[in-house]
Amino acid sequence: MVQSVINFKAITVSLFSAIVFCLFFFQNPLTVDEEQIQIIQNIYSEAKEENILLNRHTIKYEPWMDQLWDEENLTAAGIGLCSFNDSNFRQAYNSLQFSLKSLEKKQILQKTIGDKIRVVKKEKNVRFISEAIFIDNYAFSFVRIAGEKSVHIQMKKENGKWAYKCGMPLEFTLN
Repeated sequence: MVQSVINFKAITVSLFSAIVFCLFFFQNPLTVDEEQIQIIQNIYSEAKEENILLNRHTIKYEPWMDQLWDEENLTAAGIGLCSFNDSNFRQAYNSLQFSLKSLEKKQILQKTIGDKIRVVKKEKNVRFISEAIFIDNYAFSFVRIAGEKSVHIQMKKENGKWAYKCGMPLEFTLN
């Protein structure tokens, strides 16, 4: 009788451990939401390439992203060649620096991204993109591809749709 109780407890503990293990290790990764997908599509909607290769995961914070706050990038009208008539831009720009480190790695699903963008694991000339950081009516996305690193900014229109405003190179290699 004692032996069967011990066996029952051992089996129960084993089953519980197996369930916890499966839940922990086989959980679904975070995926980008519909609004994030719209931001990504807006960035590449006017691209001349027929197929944009995009890594299947967004990138977390990387130190090169801090180059956005280099002195030569900030102007009275905005950043770089991107000008903003909105007085809230400077506040959003300053707040962005504190939000960068919270960027998470999320999965981008091919079925949600459309035909022009192809989500891939690893290939030559693949783009890596951060999830968008939303501050007020602005969305900031960081993109890295071989030899180039940039930030892309979008503004939310009154109808709730995002409109691509501009992209600014932060680092690039001249060929």
